[in-house]
Amino acid sequence: MLGIELPWLENLTRAKKPQRLPVVLTVAEVKAVLVRLDGRNALMANLLYGAGLRLMEVLRLRVKDLDSG
Repeated sequence: MLGIELPWLENLTRAKKPQRLPVVLTVAEVKAVLVRLDGRNALMANLLYGAGLRLMEVLRLRVKDLDSG
């Protein structure tokens, strides 16, 4: 790439890959969870999943921040 030899890189130890993958739910599993929620919890969970908001973004969300159009 750069055409530069860096001999000190030869003795470095590579990071290990994690032994297990993070748990990811299927679309059907997410729907099954969301259907069982109600009220404020359902609204927050739907915003987290559907709009891709982060937890603190949902917690700080105000009515004036919403676009109804």
